[in-house]
Amino acid sequence: MKSEGEFHELFQHLVEGVLLVMFGVIGCVGNLMCIIIFSQKIAQKSFHHLMLVLAIFDLLYILMGIMLFGLPTLYPDVRKLAWYAYLVPVMLPMAQVGLTGSIYLTVAISIERYTTVVHPFFKLSHSWSSCNYILPVSAFSIIYNIPKFFELTTKTRTFTEYSNFTRPSMISNLTEVDGVGEGQTLNTSDMQNISAEVQMIAVVATSLRQNTYYVQVYLIYMNLFLNGLIPLVALVILNTLVYLRLRFFSQCVEPSMRNQSVQLREVMLAKVSCLIVAVFIVCHSVRWIPNIFELQQGAASKEDLVWPPWVQYTTHLSHLLTVINSSVNFYIYFLKHRKGHIFKGFIPKGWFSPVREVDTSCSQKGDTILIRLSSNK
Repeated sequence: MKSEGEFHELFQHLVEGVLLVMFGVIGCVGNLMCIIIFSQKIAQKSFHHLMLVLAIFDLLYILMGIMLFGLPTLYPDVRKLAWYAYLVPVMLPMAQVGLTGSIYLTVAISIERYTTVVHPFFKLSHSWSSCNYILPVSAFSIIYNIPKFFELTTKTRTFTEYSNFTRPSMISNLTEVDGVGEGQTLNTSDMQNISAEVQMIAVVATSLRQNTYYVQVYLIYMNLFLNGLIPLVALVILNTLVYLRLRFFSQCVEPSMRNQSVQLREVMLAKVSCLIVAVFIVCHSVRWIPNIFELQQGAASKEDLVWPPWVQYTTHLSHLLTVINSSVNFYIYFLKHRKGHIFKGFIPKGWFSPVREVDTSCSQKGDTILIRLSSNK
């Protein structure tokens, strides 16, 4: 029966090592495809630009996640390398930049879909470019995570290493005897202790990272609201309103036209958007459990703080889930555009039939609602 330590190592190797790297590679392929496809589209729209930038942030986070968690888990000796130690204080904040950008670009895409479906006249009367979404999100993602660049640093530490060394004369005497080592023992007088000073580059926390107020206010409270609750609530509300409005539109279309209506397909796309919200909730809610636990133990000093095994398991799982969330965004949005027109230029002509644009109207209580739903959005 495996001990607790062996089981923890096995769990970490499987979750934070094998699975994280596997999903990370899948995510890198998907996000690279997204960057290539949407950068080559002729008719660029806000949705295409947002998907392009989202793929860049997701790719950044996946690469940093593999380097910070996957690689050291699979190859622990990489932590002893000097170049890796120097990169960790930079890779960690870069991962947070990618994660923050991924979260708020997902919100931006939901806002873009909301204005297109729920308030089409507002969007037509206000020519909002994709820069109105991309620039604020990119600036916020970088500025908000600037303090994280000052959380870790590297220091050269000297360790004294002791090792036992057998005198060469004793080794040569043993090699001349038949059945070397059988029933023979070495006298302690034949062993010599050798000590050597070894210098290693270590990653250590700065005084800022060890500050109690910084941890509680910035790392826990602000992250919980700005990177957790606010985006989560926004995604739920926006996607719910879009889904309800699309249901209303689908009921306005005559039954004979429903099978060919673009709006019927848009209703299905709204259901896929709900799937995006569900993936976001599952993947991002788990990562707050260790932070909330640390907040509850805030009265204890750092030395007295004990991390139970379940918190360590949750931390490993949260790293995997956030990488999965950044990896599947492209594939989920591909389902929204699964007719194949986003692969134009990569797939032979005739494989997919063209999608028509339809104008539909619905009158209720004397108010006419007119919306043009484009398949390219």
